Amino acid sequence: MFLESDNLTSRWKAAEILGNMHAKEALEPLIKALLDEYVDVSWIAAKSLGKLGDKRATLPLIDCLDSEEQWLRKGGGNRSRDA
Repeated sequence: MFLESDNLTSRWKAAEILGNMHAKEALEPLIKALLDEYVDVSWIAAKSLGKLGDKRATLPLIDCLDSEEQWLRKGGGNRSRDA
């Protein structure tokens, strides 16, 4: 899967596309991507999880709010209203 690519751009673009597609099957890979070493990826993964609207993403997104990374906190706060 592109979320596990060695290429940074491929990882964040994959996270973005999966969120835009509302791909529920991407829930676990996106949660894993929250731990990516680059905030570019984890931030987009958090935003995408919010777009999925799956309640199982709630706790991982709440955990993002405690991150030292400003962008990850912003992504974690972007929860779908439909969830």
